[in-house]
Amino acid sequence: MSCESTKKVFEMQCREVRLAGKAVYQMWDLLQRVAVGMYELHTCASMTGTLRATLCSLVLLSWHLIALFIVGAANPDINICERLLSPLIANYPQVVSASTKIFDEVLLCFMFAYSYLRQWAHAANYAKRLLDESRWSKCVYTYTTAILINADKRTPRTTEAVEYLLRKVPALQIRIAGKSLPVEKFCILKSNRFFKTASLLLAHYEFSYFWNGFTIMAKNTKLLEPILEDIDATWRRLNKENVDADDKCLYLLLRGACLRLLRDNTGAEQCLNEIIENENDLRDHSYVAPYAVFELAQLRADEGSDDRAKQLLERARSYKGYPLETRLHFRIHNASEALGARKQAVRWLKMASAEHIQALNDAANRMRISAIQMTCTANSGHPTSSCSAAEILATLFFDEMRYDKDCPKDPSADRFVLSKGHACPILYAAWEEAGHLSHDQVQSLRKIDSDVEGHPTPRLDFIDVATGSLGQGLSCAAGMAYVGKYIDKASYRVYCLLGDGESAEGSVWEAAGFSSYYKLDNLVAIVDVNRLGQSQPTMLGHNTDAYAKRFEAFGFSAIVVDGNDVSQLLKAFHNARETKGKPTAIIAKTFKGKGIENIEDKENWHGKPVPLETIKAIEARIKDKTGKGKLVIKKPINDAPAVDLRVSSIKMEPPNYKKGDSVATRAAYGTALAKIGDACPRVIGLDGDTKNSTYSEKLLKKHPEQFIECFIAEQNLVGVAIGAGCRGRTIPFTSTFAAFFTRATDQLRMGAISFANLKCAGSHAGVSIGEDGPSQMALEDLAIFRAIPSSTVFYPSDGVSTERATELAANTPGIVFIRTGRPANPIIYDNNEDFQIGKGKVVRESDNDNILLIGAGVTLFECIKAADALAADGVHACIIDPFTIKPIDKELIVKHAKRVGGRILTVEDHYPAGGIGEAVSAAVADEAGVRVRSLCVTGVPRSGPPSALLDIQAERRENRRELQRGFLCSLAVPAIRTSSTDEFTAFPYHMVYLGGQMMRTLIPACHIQILSDHCSHEHLSRTPDVSKGYNVCGNGGHFRSGG
Repeated sequence: MSCESTKKVFEMQCREVRLAGKAVYQMWDLLQRVAVGMYELHTCASMTGTLRATLCSLVLLSWHLIALFIVGAANPDINICERLLSPLIANYPQVVSASTKIFDEVLLCFMFAYSYLRQWAHAANYAKRLLDESRWSKCVYTYTTAILINADKRTPRTTEAVEYLLRKVPALQIRIAGKSLPVEKFCILKSNRFFKTASLLLAHYEFSYFWNGFTIMAKNTKLLEPILEDIDATWRRLNKENVDADDKCLYLLLRGACLRLLRDNTGAEQCLNEIIENENDLRDHSYVAPYAVFELAQLRADEGSDDRAKQLLERARSYKGYPLETRLHFRIHNASEALGARKQAVRWLKMASAEHIQALNDAANRMRISAIQMTCTANSGHPTSSCSAAEILATLFFDEMRYDKDCPKDPSADRFVLSKGHACPILYAAWEEAGHLSHDQVQSLRKIDSDVEGHPTPRLDFIDVATGSLGQGLSCAAGMAYVGKYIDKASYRVYCLLGDGESAEGSVWEAAGFSSYYKLDNLVAIVDVNRLGQSQPTMLGHNTDAYAKRFEAFGFSAIVVDGNDVSQLLKAFHNARETKGKPTAIIAKTFKGKGIENIEDKENWHGKPVPLETIKAIEARIKDKTGKGKLVIKKPINDAPAVDLRVSSIKMEPPNYKKGDSVATRAAYGTALAKIGDACPRVIGLDGDTKNSTYSEKLLKKHPEQFIECFIAEQNLVGVAIGAGCRGRTIPFTSTFAAFFTRATDQLRMGAISFANLKCAGSHAGVSIGEDGPSQMALEDLAIFRAIPSSTVFYPSDGVSTERATELAANTPGIVFIRTGRPANPIIYDNNEDFQIGKGKVVRESDNDNILLIGAGVTLFECIKAADALAADGVHACIIDPFTIKPIDKELIVKHAKRVGGRILTVEDHYPAGGIGEAVSAAVADEAGVRVRSLCVTGVPRSGPPSALLDIQAERRENRRELQRGFLCSLAVPAIRTSSTDEFTAFPYHMVYLGGQMMRTLIPACHIQILSDHCSHEHLSRTPDVSKGYNVCGNGGHFRSGG
């Protein structure tokens, strides 16, 4: 056949297909034997090389790609379409491109497409073209044109047009084979209702819903979410006194359908149940009730409650005599078929090929042997904890998970978190089985020069977060799952293996509550219930039902299985994948030391290597001795977006303050966070229900999609943030009261071992928060964050420096802490002032300086006030704002300390250990002739006004002067010039002592003290020797620096 003849034949076929497609749209309600027809079409399509095969293939393509969506039957089977299309492309390569023209003529698709985008005027234009050009139902297209015009901006002209069109609708009804089309009856009903009630409430969305538009748009929530907002906004604008039950229930149906597709099952269920409760009040919209029951059935199916879904489908089928009944029956039929297919899939899983199950069992046993071998070589480790999980990991890695063994951290790959990190030998064995690690590599377990460590760390390219401090993995996994579902919007799933013993940790349940609240159905927690802990049986032993009930109480779908049975694990993972709207917990009953003779399920084998000869019995259970490498690893679905965090080049809008204005640094942090969110959409904020105090709510208000509320669960707050930052997907900023970060100290410690990119902003630091009292006062936070390896610690003093600290934090990899305060401080820096990490600022200096004062935050301004008071007596002070406490500007401090004669006084709103004083002392420790004293908080404070807690009330200025003079005198150096000669005098000691006593007496709760530069623990006597520099407040000093 010539190319021209082929083209003519193909074009003839295309015309036939177009007519066949239209027939499908027109006659779908008359198709009573769809199954038989589809069988015959598929049979004919398989007759390769015949004209009949080509025609049937094209009809099937039309059915799967267009008709199924239009009539609301189901989603198209793309695999079938690809199989149908391949021979057509091969047989007609010259004319395939020309065939696409027929789809340009499908105006219906364009009309719906513009409707989904809510571009009503364009949609109405295409509806009008269908009305003018189509030979199908003028009745339907007239009504459609009217409601789309009505959806757009209303003017007197459009209102007149709508009324004109709706009056024509009843007269345009046609009959096919003596029967009216149900959809025409519906259009006539709605038109008549308009002239009776003057209501077309949400008619455009109603029509889209019945044509399956909501299901299509649910593929992209950015299409469906604005529709839900518009539906709610329309309802709010109505005068409810004029709304009847018909319109209210229609609103509830559309809202409930949207919420279900957006996976807000609770909200959807409330709407749908309200319809059913009021169904007896329905008149014109009698069809709403059965559709509501159908939506409830779909909701139950989404949750995996198949039996309840079937009951509701039968209930929906029992309604009779309402508009669009046939259409709903068609949906009910397909929903029932889908449930049957799912049940069949489960049955197939039960009867999964014996070969595949045996291959997985063989892999599990090879992994057991490897775990035993590597721990024997290391003479330490946890082989029994590893062996209990062998089948779990074999099933995950070689059947369930999608990943690339050559690129483990592929952004689209599934994530695996081993929360029970001590069982890492079985994880290393899995990567050996996959071919990513060699046997020699895993045998280097626990060696000093090996990255195959005793507990997993991200030094290995397949580890996202370090684990081993139990109870933390699920939080990190939840952070990954949240990013996958709501930020990446990708297909990858997250699996977390926990031990049963670690489920006693409260952080596990913080993570569980978070995961269910956010409906993380892409998260699977597997609990390895092997009964035995380190020193005795666990709290619940093998009571798997108790574990299941606990997870169910926290909103999980819980599945109890034999965790050493591969077939049960296959079924459980399948059910987890099918579960929508909630995370899944697989409660796997296992035995510690599974497979190890005379050791399985025995106590006192935790953390010990087992005899190497025990592998012989395990080897005997392996059926295919050459099976390694035969199991096929599923590849990732490459739909995770490419992300460039632009770390080191993120630029925000500059600060905009006036010098002298008072701004709390916590407020400036919130302003900066919102600006950083503008600059980088991958910057996210997380808070522990303090966002209106930390001011992180500024980001929430501006970019709600970049904010995660973690509620009052600070351990989980930090864990989720660590997980969210993995694989460079986001830059997480966590915010809460600085005091509450102490609760998450272990998570921060593990974050450092994970090389996490985590930003922490702690507000309400120090006694300066005042009346809230000591439980809210962060007085240990600097010590905690300074102790973290490679951390950066900012302590900004005004709004400008706080904004710049936040910008620098976003551009600094690793763990960063920003300490902010509650009081409003004056702006002292220009908006264009340059700030750098590790570089302080000289706030005041002169050629006559006698002492160096170092303060940050509120105490910087106390230093300024003290310096003003001392200046009146001729004592001049240099003042440094360190900006970062870690790293601290050693060069700047040493330079000015030597210039003023080696006298440094640090002033801080913090306990002495780990604060500014110790940081400064360490910086000058090698400098001869430099001494450091620290004014700080040494006892447990109490509630009170900030001014009273920070300083002396009536005599505060005088006592600042006395304290500074006392420091000068106690260092036994010339202090203040008393005449024009070269002679200097020191102040009498009783003045120094008086100053210290006044400070201690007037604000006893703060216990502010001056710490000496001597490492002495002698106590102050009544007549101390000032030259020894003992603590003037009576508590032994502990700093030493210099000469």
